[in-house]
Amino acid sequence: MNQFLESSHLYECAGGDCNNLVLRAPEALTGLLVLDAEMAPPPLATMTAALDAESSLYLAHVHDKGHFVYV
Repeated sequence: MNQFLESSHLYECAGGDCNNLVLRAPEALTGLLVLDAEMAPPPLATMTAALDAESSLYLAHVHDKGHFVYV
């Protein structure tokens, strides 16, 4: 996934830190990922368990900042 994001220029880089997805990233990912739900963030324990099990990927919009991040 990281290689795809880098080669597609879907990261926003600021101050040498390239870990924020550009606004068009969710559209570019359509067809590559399956959207389970669009919802408020789950509790941290739920996210941590899903990430530890490698069963989920979270794409989050950072309010008032104009970018997305993925976990």
